[in-house]
Amino acid sequence: KYTLQLAVTSQPRSNAERAPMNVALVLDTSGSMVGEPIALLRETCLAIAGSLKEGDRVSIVTWNTGSNVLLSDHAVSGPNDPTLVDVIEGVDASG
Repeated sequence: KYTLQLAVTSQPRSNAERAPMNVALVLDTSGSMVGEPIALLRETCLAIAGSLKEGDRVSIVTWNTGSNVLLSDHAVSGPNDPTLVDVIEGVDASG
């Protein structure tokens, strides 16, 4: 039995140098995410929000027993875009 791990990287680029990104966050909000898991999910999403720049586009979909589009192709105004942060902070576990 063999284990193989591959990693691919590119040259480091600052936010100013990189092309705009389209980011889709697909978030598990099922009942198993209650408590610390959903708090970590929100914390991770807020870290992503803080690393975005003007012109990036974000969509957020949650799922538990079904899916729900919370944000669709939102143009970010810069790091910690208020609309994006509000949506992330409102994500909660249910279902």
